[in-house]
Parts: sequence; C-alpha cells; structure tokens
Amino acid sequence: MELRPALEGFAGIPQETRLIYSMLHGVEDVQVTGLINHYRRVLAPGLPKEDKWTTDAYRHKRIHKISRHIVSYKQRPFQSWWERLVYRLRQRMTRTELAARARLGLKEKIYHLDPNGFEDFIWSTLFSKTLPASEYKSITKGRFAVLQAPWVIMHLVGMGGGIYAKYPWIDTKGYHFFLSQTPYPGNMTAGTRLLVRYHDAIPIFLPHTIPDTSRHQATHYWALRHNVRTGAHFICTSEATRADLLRIFPQAERRAHVIHDVVSHNYYEERAERSRLVEIVRGHIEPDTEPKFLLSREKTAFYARHLKADNFRYIMMVSTIEPRKNHMKLLGAWDIIRHKLDDHDLKLIIVGRPGWACDRILEAMRPWQERGQVFNLSRVPAANLRVLYNGAEAVVCPSLAEGFDLSGIEAMLCGGAVVASDIPVHREVYGDAAEYFNPYSTMNLAEALLKVIHPHNRDRRQDLIEKGLLHAQQYRREAIAPKWAEVLKELSTQ
Repeated sequence: MELRPALEGFAGIPQETRLIYSMLHGVEDVQVTGLINHYRRVLAPGLPKEDKWTTDAYRHKRIHKISRHIVSYKQRPFQSWWERLVYRLRQRMTRTELAARARLGLKEKIYHLDPNGFEDFIWSTLFSKTLPASEYKSITKGRFAVLQAPWVIMHLVGMGGGIYAKYPWIDTKGYHFFLSQTPYPGNMTAGTRLLVRYHDAIPIFLPHTIPDTSRHQATHYWALRHNVRTGAHFICTSEATRADLLRIFPQAERRAHVIHDVVSHNYYEERAERSRLVEIVRGHIEPDTEPKFLLSREKTAFYARHLKADNFRYIMMVSTIEPRKNHMKLLGAWDIIRHKLDDHDLKLIIVGRPGWACDRILEAMRPWQERGQVFNLSRVPAANLRVLYNGAEAVVCPSLAEGFDLSGIEAMLCGGAVVASDIPVHREVYGDAAEYFNPYSTMNLAEALLKVIHPHNRDRRQDLIEKGLLHAQQYRREAIAPKWAEVLKELSTQ
C-alpha cells in the first residue's frame, strides 16, 4: 500500500491514507506492507528484500543503512567521494535513467524498511497526525518498504502517451495487490493487481481550482489513462466519484467499486466548557494569517477583548483555504446572518492553513480578523477539534466539489449540526442529516444557516444533531473494514 501521502499534513487524502493502513493492518487474512517514496527526493535505499545482515556481527551495518535512509528525507546522507560522485550523477540523470529503465522493462527495486529501533520515525513522520497514540505499538510493528524513485519523476517519464513515454516497472513480485492513493505512475510485476484508491476527479473537471494546474492536471490524466488501459481496479470513495470516473473512462465500469472513506475513532461526542473552547481558539491561531501586533501586551489585550467565554458563540468550517472550498460565500453568509440575528458577537472559525490561489480569500478575511470576529486556526489536534465541532452553532461544508468530505462526518460524530453545499457527494454521504444550500448563492447559504441557528429553529438543529450521530456510524472502521476485506477476497479469486 502506497504511504506517500502520509508524509504530508492534515488534508483529506493524507488522513485517509493513514486510516486505511491502520484498518488493513487489523484485517484478518490480510498482510499489508506500507510503501514509502518521496514526492521529489531520491531516497537512500533501505535493506534488500533478501536481507543477509541478520547476524550480530553485521547488525551495525543494518542499522546504519536504515538510519541513512531516514536522513535522506531531509538531507543527503554523509557519503564517501565515490558515493558523492554517483549521487551527483544520479541526481542529474534521474529522469533520463528512470525513463531508460522503463523502456527496457527493468524493474525498480522495493527495499525493506525494518522499523525495529526506528519506531519514532515511523510514527511521527507517517501516522501521528491522524491515529490515536493507543495504536503506536501495533502500527510500528508493521511491515514497511521503500521505493527510491521520486513520485513526480515517475509521472514525468510516462506522461504524453508517445512511443518513448513508458511508466516505470515496480518489482512487486510476491504481492497480490498494490494499493495506490491516486492514479499511479507505474507498472506492476505480473501477478500483482493494481488497485487505485480514487478520491476524486477534481484535477480533470475543476483544474482551475488546483495548485500547479498544468502539471497536476496532466499527471492525473495520463496516469489514470494508463491505469485504465492496463486493467487496474478502482476503489472509489463515493458513488459520485465513481460516476465522475466513468464520465471520463466508461470502459472501466466493471472495474470501478465504491468503498466510502473511514473516519477516525478520535471523533465522538464530547462537550466542553466555553472557557476551554476559548483557550483552544487562542492556542491554535494560524501565525501566517494572524493580525500584526507591535507589542505582546497588545496581542494579549486583543484576544482578551474578543474571546470571552460568557458570550462565545461561533459557526465553523474545517478545510485548507483554497478556491474550491468556497470560503468567500461563507464569509458573506456569516456577515448577513449576524445582522439578521442582531448578533454581532457571533464568530466565524476557519480551521485550516492557507493553501493555493487564496490571496483573495485572505484579503476578505483580514478585516474581520483585525476586528476580532474571524479566527483562523491550524494544527488543531483531534482532541480539541472534536469539542470545537460539538460547541459550534453549525459546522459548514460549503465546497463546490468533493470526493467525500470527512469534516461533515467528523462533525456529526461529535454532535455538531452540519450545513452543507447541495452537491451530489454531500447528498450521498450526509443523507438527511444535513441542511443543504446552493453553493453558488451567498443568500441561500445564509438562509440555510438561519434554519439551523436561529433561536426559533432550535428543534431543527437538535434534529440534525440526533440524525447525524446515528447516520455517521456507518463510516466507522467496524463498518468499512469488512467492505475492504470483501473486495480483496473477491478480486483475489478472479
């Protein structure tokens, strides 16, 4: 199973990558190996599959080899003059070398990564952002492997579909399945079936909303086309995502399955005093968007003035700040309902770091942040996020497009009332446990919010909370894991 996205932050695909590995790790009759490669860097090799350094006399070499591999995620390991020369040549020739090997059908080695003694690296680098600490021992005793080739270079050597464009061959001998997290830029060894976890078709249908637009769109399309042509199966995150896949490649219909995202066990109903909620907000302000203060006492006075426990009410949104997430409509709707309710103390909390093409959104947020009305948070651990969900007047999921959208399900499990954009995936995933609105209408969003948070509509809010608590249980690990086991069993007999 590809773990590359787990090297990243708190976005949806990295979160689900960690959760799926953890879930499959516990499925009976399934032995899962987590495969790590870097987005851009050529990693130092791990141990060969046929590891001969098992005796006490060679233990130091084994440990040194893995330690050097870990160093290579951030820096080039210390090398002899010969190693430095080879490394420099390889860095310059990485794309050319990889392309030549692909055309010749030479396979890229998968190296073994023994976590024994390196548990902190495995946990803190790959899993700690999502999984509870109670899983530390079981996860760090798992199986891990390494691919040296950078993911982006693998894409580049196979793009374009010309006679010289060939995706690399990966030495997957001995594995029944290879589970990738996005369309995969590689070929599997005979006997290994590629399963693509297909999260969304946003790079195809909404390329104007993604970062590094040209490359992102191209890598997605060409790898997806290659996977379809070579017989991969697609495990889509929703029926809506499957429908988008089949709009592009209808010939993949019989190989397109649906298994919904799994939600973390960290999310459950927990109430907190308003004073604690205020402390959480104060402790997790995103530094890149925080108002500027000349003196520390000025900063302290600002938050003391605008974050008061006795009248702290808020609506919230959890998402990276980028165009597709529709922050602008939410800002406008929030301003409207403050005036309609004559409640100028109603805060807006946006949990998520600035992403791409977000300058206009940040400019719109800034005046409200300087007035102590909007608060942008980041790096909020699940233990704090769940009580923020629970304490919100409403949790808004206003995206223009999604593959699943975990934040609404997390909010439901925590006892939050969800207001969501009326897009197919939200209707499918949230069912009747959300209030819906037209994502292109600020006024319609304001009206939907009023249906939930207006004092006269408390029954509606409570109804959404009760429905959400029941509805979201279907995305727990206990419900999703058997579906993965069933698909793997079915495909293994074909």
